[in-house]
Amino acid sequence: MSAFSINLRRLRESRGLTQNTMAQTLGLSTVGFGAYERGDREPNLINLRRIAEVLNVSVDELLRGVLEEQKIEWALQGTAWVLAGFNVTEVDGGYVRIEPPAEATDCSPLELPRADFLRLTRAMNDESQKWHPDDRKMSALQFEVWARTVTNKRAALRRENPFNMVGKFLPLEYLPKLTKKASE
Repeated sequence: MSAFSINLRRLRESRGLTQNTMAQTLGLSTVGFGAYERGDREPNLINLRRIAEVLNVSVDELLRGVLEEQKIEWALQGTAWVLAGFNVTEVDGGYVRIEPPAEATDCSPLELPRADFLRLTRAMNDESQKWHPDDRKMSALQFEVWARTVTNKRAALRRENPFNMVGKFLPLEYLPKLTKKASE
């Protein structure tokens, strides 16, 4: 749940309103309004303002904690890349630039919108934990494999979508320690 969805539910319940009443007042379906409270969807600016008016609060109060939550998420997502040896910087215009480590000569920098960066990092973390749920070291190593895979120069030349690359394969050439142990 996001800070917005938590605030929305708390404010609605404190006024004794049901989801159905809120949805009807706003001209939304009950399912659509429920998605706001579950954090599955976020309202556009017009609906955000209308929700604030119905609840008799400022938009700031509805969004309280959202910016802090985004800063925390940004820090967490950037840390995974840094631990894998990559440098992550924000570029003007809401883009993120991912610089591979100097020794990764088969990789090239990748720039993508900040929202896509966060989605990609979440997908890579989820995939890494799916492969190695009980071993943090292996999960971190798997994240590094995905990081090298999505910044691979050949993938950039083919203009592959990084989201499509995550979860497709495990390039063992990036795991020399594992292949040596397997052969021994």
